[in-house]
Amino acid sequence: MTPGELLLLLQWFDSQFPVGGYAHSGGLEAYAQRGAGPAQVRTLAEVFLASGGLRLDLAACALAWRKSPDPSDLERLGAELTAWRPILGPRESSLKLGRRWLRMMRRLYPDQPIPSLRHPHHAVVVGYWARLLGVPEWGVLLGYGYSALAALLYAANRCMPVSPEQVQEIVRDLRGPLVGLVEEVCKDPERNLWSCTPAWDIRAHEQALLTTRLFQS
Repeated sequence: MTPGELLLLLQWFDSQFPVGGYAHSGGLEAYAQRGAGPAQVRTLAEVFLASGGLRLDLAACALAWRKSPDPSDLERLGAELTAWRPILGPRESSLKLGRRWLRMMRRLYPDQPIPSLRHPHHAVVVGYWARLLGVPEWGVLLGYGYSALAALLYAANRCMPVSPEQVQEIVRDLRGPLVGLVEEVCKDPERNLWSCTPAWDIRAHEQALLTTRLFQS
């Protein structure tokens, strides 16, 4: 990876990149109102990597990176990702982030081709742009994965009795599993395009019904 590509990833996945990624908890806030604390957050973060939304998104990002720039190929991938997200909140947050990403790319790179997609999921859009701008597949997957994991844990810090120091300890311990997941996805993204977290899906649905919320979803 070149210095320019690294700087591009740092820009894309910075918390100040204006797409609203840190306004979503993915259902974590519902766990918070059930009394979850540091031990539960660590378990949820491990599940997020092993069999949850992060595996699904990394696989979609890799497939978007590998597909041709033909919008029909990206559209089919986006439709499949929509089908994998049965809960409205996480599904709409993924689409919302993707639409904001496309708007930012139109502003930053007006001379580049901008696909028109009905299912512009965040992971699909990021993978497409990484390939278009020459960012290596493994690099964008690591950047995406770390950013998604950090967003989840920072949400826990905001809505649960979890300190910033505890968040950093969890990040430290999950670096290895994250690298392993990226390597696994790179070997066969099609095989990794799945998620299975029924309890988390129930909490994500419950979150939309909470009377008070910090996060959009």
